[in-house]
Amino acid sequence: MWRLRHVRVTPNRLNSLYNTSVNRPFHVSNCLAKEENVSKPSSNQNIGQDKKTEDSSDKKDKKTTQTKGFPWGKLTLVGLLSGGVGLAAYYVGNPEQFHAYFDKYKDAVESKVRYFTEPSRNKLLPDPMPQYAGGLPPRTLVLDLDETLVHSTWSRATGWKTAKRPGVDAFLAYMSSFYEIVVYTSAMPGYGEPILEKLDPNGYISHRLYRDATKYEKGVHLKDLSKLNRDLARTIIIDDDANCFRLQPDNGIRIAPFTGDVNDRYLLDLIPFLEYIVREDIPDVRPVIGSYRGLDIPLEFAKRQQLRSQEKGRDSKTSASALRAVTGGGGGMASSEHAIQEKGAEPPPGSIWNRLRQHKGTTN
Repeated sequence: MWRLRHVRVTPNRLNSLYNTSVNRPFHVSNCLAKEENVSKPSSNQNIGQDKKTEDSSDKKDKKTTQTKGFPWGKLTLVGLLSGGVGLAAYYVGNPEQFHAYFDKYKDAVESKVRYFTEPSRNKLLPDPMPQYAGGLPPRTLVLDLDETLVHSTWSRATGWKTAKRPGVDAFLAYMSSFYEIVVYTSAMPGYGEPILEKLDPNGYISHRLYRDATKYEKGVHLKDLSKLNRDLARTIIIDDDANCFRLQPDNGIRIAPFTGDVNDRYLLDLIPFLEYIVREDIPDVRPVIGSYRGLDIPLEFAKRQQLRSQEKGRDSKTSASALRAVTGGGGGMASSEHAIQEKGAEPPPGSIWNRLRQHKGTTN
């Protein structure tokens, strides 16, 4: 247990306590001043640091001025000139060996470029098979995929969504009885193959060609029909982009791009024209397709068919009047002769027109 002892306070002790309490702030201020003197650098130290930063900045400026002033352009020019002189001297000394080396490296570079720009093979399709012994192979109908048969969209929420063009199933089924159908697309196989598997479960499409079969030129994947191993006179391509078949424009039919319109009927409207090519056994499709260039083929073909039917009706009427003239109608004979002169066509031998002329000569 602690015991308190009484301290005797004298006047001198009180004075000493008073003096220490008065002088205490002075001692504290002195301590603060000492701390400030320690923490703050002196003016001499600041001057030294400034000199160091100035020296480093001067060195950097000197280096930049040295690099800027260095004649890089002249050095490059001298190197090119010296290399050209060396090649010229080597060419003069060994021209045959120089050409051999040049052709070797040229072929190597061109082969690397062709790998990315030319079709992967010269014959994209196997040899055609005739429909029957001694007959011709079927005609070839080449179809694009995107915006021609289908339309694909992508979003982060749903991913890829593909819509079929209205009537594409009926089109493929019906045209496969007239043509050998080939899908020729600039898409990659990883994208196009799953779509074609679902689009053609019945196997109406005979062959599928992808981007490796195209020719890359000026930013466009061209579809070179000459590489198909098919007769171009019997080949038709349908695509929404005319640039893709610009190497053979007379073989191509530009179709309106399909963008998801459920009322689109362009494929179905093309069926009569494509069927006409086969039924009439057109020997070369190129002049026929060329006559429709810049026109809407379904509409123009319907107009021409209507005109043909009208001409056939007029021909049947003139044939009937000629037949009446042969049986004794003079007026009919005159009118039929007038029709021949207006038409300006020579009658084929053995036809009713020839017999009509002979009958008129005997009566005169």
